[in-house]
Amino acid sequence: MGAEADFRYFLPSLLELAATGELEWPDRPWVVRRLRMVPWHARWSLQEQNAVRAYLRAWWSDTTTENVETEDLDEVLATLSLVDTLEEFPHYLHSWLESGRTGRSRLARFITDHSMQLALGKHWNTWASREAVPVLNHWLHSGIPLQALLKEFEQDPDAPEAEQFLEAAALLESR
Repeated sequence: MGAEADFRYFLPSLLELAATGELEWPDRPWVVRRLRMVPWHARWSLQEQNAVRAYLRAWWSDTTTENVETEDLDEVLATLSLVDTLEEFPHYLHSWLESGRTGRSRLARFITDHSMQLALGKHWNTWASREAVPVLNHWLHSGIPLQALLKEFEQDPDAPEAEQFLEAAALLESR
């Protein structure tokens, strides 16, 4: 892949091409996961770190708010857990709740799809950082996601996704 300086030079173009879909392969998660191979959050300038983190946050925001799923949320969250610091990971989780009904619907689906793995302390995706699992579990059981899901259900109990909100809330309450 070349030296770190080469990667830094080409990274903005690679990320842009991956984001716009002009780069068919490798896909965006693959490109972003290359960040784990360089100490970007330790040795890069603050301006470069902020640019990378802004990109990661925008990617997560798009993933949780887009009406049409263009990216696999599980893989995006796993990639973020792998390439950003553990201290930053809660930001992605908290922003999930701020991403509107679409994001909270995806959270409900994530909980129903992965509650067993997470209860066993296992990662939800092969790319997920093992260290992120306890952080995710702690956040899920903090009561904040539960309240958000119940609020979504109460706002429109006849909505197509209302049952999913209730099922995910029940899974959170049972743990």
